[in-house]
Amino acid sequence: MNNSLSIIIAMLSLAACRPNPTDLQGTWKIDSITTFYNGFTMTTAAAGDEPIQHYEPEGRLRMTKGTEFRYFLYELRSDTLTHLTTEHNRIETFTIVELDQNRLVLQMEKKPLFKEKNQRRYETRFFSRVE
Repeated sequence: MNNSLSIIIAMLSLAACRPNPTDLQGTWKIDSITTFYNGFTMTTAAAGDEPIQHYEPEGRLRMTKGTEFRYFLYELRSDTLTHLTTEHNRIETFTIVELDQNRLVLQMEKKPLFKEKNQRRYETRFFSRVE
């Protein structure tokens, strides 16, 4: 009986970690970007030159900057969001750190700049929903 209860709890906790795809759909703007490299962080506020991202229900992503726009594709699997070209080539992959109706936080692992071992480098993007 205890094994079945622990399995049910584990399954529920895994399901709770998965973002709801409908929460992603809509329009998002970048508020800030934080870079991390071996314990050092730097946060920059969005200067307004980042494109607005429109996640559409059928897996299409429209990025808009001023009057110009481009279409891309996206895939949402578990806690991973991947941006693709319209030819289905991967552009970038993010881990979804947080997603709800008003806030989206994406993290992308980056390659270290130096060859030494035990390095960690990533970028975290903080979005808010545009109504």
